[in-house]
Amino acid sequence: MRQTNRGKRNRVFEVPDVLAEFNMVERRLASPVRDTGVELPARPLPNKY
Repeated sequence: MRQTNRGKRNRVFEVPDVLAEFNMVERRLASPVRDTGVELPARPLPNKY
């Protein structure tokens, strides 16, 4: 986990491994055959993390 902003109030944290997993699932769901390497996605994709 890492803090992505400065300061003591309203802090924001991110967990890169969790974000990467969500992106992987999103990329799989975007392709009708569940693999964007085999068939192009049917909808926009998030950038690879």
